[in-house]
This record gives sequence, C-alpha cells and structure tokens, in this order.
Amino acid sequence: MSRNRSTERGAGRGVWSLFRFVLLGAILACIVIFGLPILRVVTGGTLFGVHFTDPPFRDAKKFSLLVLGLDEPDRINPDLPRRSDTILLANVDLTTKMVTGVSIPRDTRVRLDDGNWTKINSAYSEDGVEGTRRIVQQITGVRADYYVVVDTASTAKLVDMVGGVRMDVDKRMKYDDNWGKLHIDLQPGIQMLNGEQATGYLRFRHDPTGDLARIKRQQMFVRAMARRLVSAGNLTRIGPITAELKKQVKTNIKDSDLAYLAYQFKEVPGTHFEFKSLEGGFKNVRGISYLTPDHEKMNQTIKWAFPDAQIPEDQPVDTL
Repeated sequence: MSRNRSTERGAGRGVWSLFRFVLLGAILACIVIFGLPILRVVTGGTLFGVHFTDPPFRDAKKFSLLVLGLDEPDRINPDLPRRSDTILLANVDLTTKMVTGVSIPRDTRVRLDDGNWTKINSAYSEDGVEGTRRIVQQITGVRADYYVVVDTASTAKLVDMVGGVRMDVDKRMKYDDNWGKLHIDLQPGIQMLNGEQATGYLRFRHDPTGDLARIKRQQMFVRAMARRLVSAGNLTRIGPITAELKKQVKTNIKDSDLAYLAYQFKEVPGTHFEFKSLEGGFKNVRGISYLTPDHEKMNQTIKWAFPDAQIPEDQPVDTL
C-alpha cells in the first residue's frame, strides 16, 4: 500500500478513528495494580511470579519510552496495515520517579525516509514500530530505548469490567456514524460512563482545535481510569482485569523490568506524570488536513521533556 493511499485512507476514516491515548492509562494501571505494598523487590528473588537476577533496565537511572496506540482495523479490508493513532515519547526517571512526555498528534505532517510528505501515523503502517521510532528520533533527537504498542480495541470491555469511569464531560457531545458504528450522545457534567459511552467520549473529535482538545480529554480519562482500576472494589478483580490488559500490549520491556517498574511507581502521585502535546495550526494540502506544529514551541516542548536531547537541525516535520 502506497503512502498516498495510506494518507487518503487516514483522512477518510479520521472522523471515527480513535486517538487512543487511553493506552497510557493501561500502562499506568498495570504499574499501580501490580505495585501492591505487601510485595517488595529483592535482588535475585521473585516478584509477581517473575524471577530476575540482572539489574533492572540494565542499571539505567532513566530511559525513554515510545508509546503507540493502534487505530481501528479497516472495515472493508481488516488485513490492511494499522496506523498509530497515539504517539507518545516519554522520559522515565527512576531516581526522581518523574515521567514527562511529548504527545505527537497523529495528523502531524512529516517527511518519511523516501521523501514523501504524509501524516506521522502512516509511519507505523509502512514500517511498524521501527518506522515510527525512526521518524520520532529524527524529530526529537531521542532514540526510544523501549516501546509499548497497545491495541485498545477492547477499551469498552475494560471500562465495563471496572464498573465504569467517572468523568466530567466538558461539553455536549452528539455524533452519529452508522458506517463506523459510532453513536455519541453525552450531556455535559460529572457522570459515570459505561464502556460504550467512554469510547464515544474518547473518539469525539468535533472541536475547533481538532485532536488537541481530544488529547486533553483523553489525558483526563487516563487519570480517571487509573484511579478506578486501583479502587478497593476492583482490587478483588485484578486477575481478569490484568488478563484483559495483557491482550492489548506488545513491548520489548522484560517482565522482570516491568515488575520492578510496578513496584517503584506503586505510590507515586499523579502529579509525577506530566505530558504536553505539540501545538500548532492546520494546513490543507490537496484536500487533506494536517497539523503543522509551531517550530519554536515544538522544540521547547521537546527540551522540557528531554533536557539532554540533541534536537536535529533538519527535522522532517512541516512547521509554522
């Protein structure tokens, strides 16, 4: 499949494809769920059923993590390559227990290795994790040490498993897409959302600022979902919830390192997780809408999350 076709397909299906920032919630949830205070790490021992002898994360004090969330399979041809609806590059500091991250909107206009301009979410459909890792490095100067790819197609099921999630819906949300089987009908205000309603809340994108407003709502959902997952009532359902989460995650992080991470972050407050999205304007190229980040603000955001980053001079991204 050519990049042009991938880009056109992205524009056509964008109305109902989910920018799945909730994948970060799954990761944070795993961290807190497995990080029960009755357990502790002992070098050369066993934690959460995982035996380990090597120093966690190769004894690094910090590491970079690329988090990708996949879009919905194509309705007509589900075998077509999937794209990354969520792209987040995080800086995880194991000493301060701070996590800062840069979210790159899926519609960001970039130049891939073959010289073609397209949306950054096409990098995954063309060359998988490595393709996305490469373009993100070319933009930020940071080579991700680890990656997590999450297929959150069962987000609704997970929300229902934990008994719903309490959200403050910021505006009236009404949208119907019979082809995409998406029906959103939410009133503003604080309310408990079930799985179907939560999916609609996450997928709603009819805002003047497009994906930027949606990213903000989904970041709020991440925090709310993490709190819900570790509530007293859900601790008794750790097994089924964890099994559902594991179905969605593909990563190059070892089980022993995940166990260590879970323990280290078990009592870390939400204020230790800070994320910013690239900001900019919108640009129409041959009928396709792209996000073009503000160049100065983009580099400031990268430096905020990664102070030691060596940002390339020739970044393959269309900026203001």
